[in-house]
Amino acid sequence: MKQYLASALRWFFLGLVLLATAVFFLKLTNLARAGKVPEAITGVFRL
Repeated sequence: MKQYLASALRWFFLGLVLLATAVFFLKLTNLARAGKVPEAITGVFRL
């Protein structure tokens, strides 16, 4: 039971991190589209 709980927690945190990263990138691209972020920064992610 304890092993199952640890596994579930690990996946939960992994999903949380992925979600946070996705939201961060979405906000970054939205800001870039509005011209609030320098093109040098966004150019790196727009490969």
